[in-house]
Amino acid sequence: MLLILVPLLASLPATLGVLASRCDATHGTSGPRWLNELPARLLFSNWTGATVRCLAEGEPRPDVWWVSAADGLNASALPVASRAQLLAVHDGTLTFLPFREHQFREQLHRGSFRCHARNTRGTVLSTVVHVSAATHPSAASLLKLARVNHPVARSRGFSLYRKYGDRKCSPDHKGPIIFDVQVAEVPRFPEQI
Repeated sequence: MLLILVPLLASLPATLGVLASRCDATHGTSGPRWLNELPARLLFSNWTGATVRCLAEGEPRPDVWWVSAADGLNASALPVASRAQLLAVHDGTLTFLPFREHQFREQLHRGSFRCHARNTRGTVLSTVVHVSAATHPSAASLLKLARVNHPVARSRGFSLYRKYGDRKCSPDHKGPIIFDVQVAEVPRFPEQI
């Protein structure tokens, strides 16, 4: 009986060593957790763009990325048409660049996104951020409106005045229609950067 215990006792230090190394490997580690609260809604203009950043900590440092809340696809894997207006950086920053009216993409500019953080100890998901971009007429179209005279106002331009201008004009208006347009800043679009 003594001979049977000796081999078991001989292997005990090796077993304890494996358990100790597992304990050391997990000591000082923690799953990811959020350092900031994300907004439920992100509203912005096509002239300004917007940035939202999620911050997470953990040990080891977690990888952070954004996904579409609708289908779980990585934000950087959106269709090619959308990527020109979106910059998803691996450090947790999601940047919507300024864009022109014709570049509006429903999936991107009226979409919902979530942030993921993952390390060897686990994965966490953020709350959903609902994105809503408002489009405004471009500076060029506002300047065209400002230079329009009455023949154009009587034909195709009249509805534009009623939509964008403060003046009420009748189609019988005589003489030029003058708008005082002040552009504080001309937006820079992705193809100009």
